[in-house]
Amino acid sequence: RRVNADGAEMPAGTSHPVAGPAHYRGLSGRQSIEITHAYRLGPDLTQAVDYILRAGRKTPDPRQDLAKAAFYLRYAVRVPAGDRAFGPAYAAAPRVATIVADFGITCKFRASALALALGLVPSIDELREAADCCDRAIAAWEAGQAGGGAA
Repeated sequence: RRVNADGAEMPAGTSHPVAGPAHYRGLSGRQSIEITHAYRLGPDLTQAVDYILRAGRKTPDPRQDLAKAAFYLRYAVRVPAGDRAFGPAYAAAPRVATIVADFGITCKFRASALALALGLVPSIDELREAADCCDRAIAAWEAGQAGGGAA
């Protein structure tokens, strides 16, 4: 069930600038906030996942969103494990492969960063690797610009 800022139900395929902008919504209509809640993420990982999912969707250039994701992933390294995620994902949480397809993620580095961030209370090493994956996605996008590559 999709609702707008006033709590009214939103028809499928509609967008709202506050309660459901298109750049936070996958092809299925699922919003990034639904994913971060289903995975029970803390605030830093929520921000990182939001930026990974919207990279290249709000603006054609994904570099700033990927850099922000890397920032939040690196910041989360300093946060106690219990504050990174508030328990295991709910049973109804979508699989990472489903999210990748739903948000049209074609860059393997973005997909890897997402998978690591959505892991069961990611370790410090996993968070660092996820941030490095964001950096590699930026480099891949820059390298692919001449050939129309995607991040």
